Amino acid sequence: MSEQKKPRTGGRKRRDGLQPKELKFCHTYVKNFGNASAAARDAGYNAWMGTALLKRQEVLAKIRELRETIEVRYEITTDRIMQEMAKLAFGSIDAFTEVDEDGDIRVSFRKSGPADRATISELTSEVYYDGKGENAQPVKKTKIKLHSKAQALDQLARIHRMFGDREQDSETAEQTATKVREAMKQMKEADGV
Repeated sequence: MSEQKKPRTGGRKRRDGLQPKELKFCHTYVKNFGNASAAARDAGYNAWMGTALLKRQEVLAKIRELRETIEVRYEITTDRIMQEMAKLAFGSIDAFTEVDEDGDIRVSFRKSGPADRATISELTSEVYYDGKGENAQPVKKTKIKLHSKAQALDQLARIHRMFGDREQDSETAEQTATKVREAMKQMKEADGV
């Protein structure tokens, strides 16, 4: 019976049980958002070693530790992610527009608060002149593009399914939407809007 060899990882082990190349793999893996092949290459291994390294408990523990450090530093929580996704999913262009007495739509930020402004992915404004000579009138053109509502809703649904009861999801999509709308309302009230 042949004994299966452990992959050679090179270098002297540290107190955490990792060799220097393994530590570099862990840091690069977290930095590359979980790309094991790229992290393995960057650490000096063949790309296929990424999968093998991810089977080692010491490596997984170090990756968890690095991720937790990042989550604490940037205050990344499931609740905060859900709040930000809810802003994008349930934000509306109505927060940035007003209809005047002639029925024309005008851009206005009077009704919007920080939660509304977080939904903007692009904002451009330009002034040009309509007409010639003394009759030329300045016209301001403003373009507001919001983040993708469909993508945000899809991601919220995925997160909800991830943390919800997979066997029996007692909450309907409408109930979830109502809860998120209520959370958005509370955020707007907290913003003073």
